[in-house]
Parts: sequence; structure tokens; C-alpha cells
Amino acid sequence: MELTLKPYKGYHAVVHRIDLDENLIAGRVAGLTRDMVTFYASTPTALQREFEISLDTYLASCADDGVSPEKPVSGVFQVRVSPDTHRKLITKAQLRQESLNAVVAEALDASVADLELPAVG
Repeated sequence: MELTLKPYKGYHAVVHRIDLDENLIAGRVAGLTRDMVTFYASTPTALQREFEISLDTYLASCADDGVSPEKPVSGVFQVRVSPDTHRKLITKAQLRQESLNAVVAEALDASVADLELPAVG
């Protein structure tokens, strides 16, 4: 069974622990690398509500402190490689009649294929 929460204000949440002894479900806002926003409840419906309350509290706290809230990862980032690697990637993309982005995305997907993370969204 997979428990997923509805996205809220562009953010997603993941369930990272279920404790049957304590009747507790623990969640956190996914995709943040600087800040940690967690929440807890005893039912999935209450967990969704706590996610929304915790996110609103986080956003308000950032506004009060005059700092920008961390945005969830977008899937866009810059990678620096050697000129030789760059040349090989472009050549591979041209031979396959694909974009450089498609070749790099495929290589990155393959490198993390065996990494299991909680479902998002």
C-alpha cells in the first residue's frame, strides 16, 4: 500500500514513517534541500491537513524572517563536465539524432535506477 498526499501550493509531501505502535504517520515536504518541514498525524486525512498547515506555517515564517522559501526541486540544473566529456556527449546525441539533454537525462536516469526513494505526489 502506498500512501500519497495531494500536492499543495506547488509542493509535494512524502510519508517517511508509519508507526503502528504509536498510531502515527510521519510526513515531510519533498524536494527541499535546505529546509526540513515535517508533520505528523494518525490518519491519512489528518496527515494531508497537517501537511497543509505545516507548509503554510513554513511559508509564513519565511515571510516574517524576510527570506525566500525554498522551492521544490524543478528538475533543471547545470552540470559542469570536462570539454572531452561534453564533446563525447554531443557526438553521441548527434549520432542518435537526439538532443544533448535527452542523452544526459538517460545517463542520469540509468545512474540512479537502483536507488529507491519514497513516491512523491
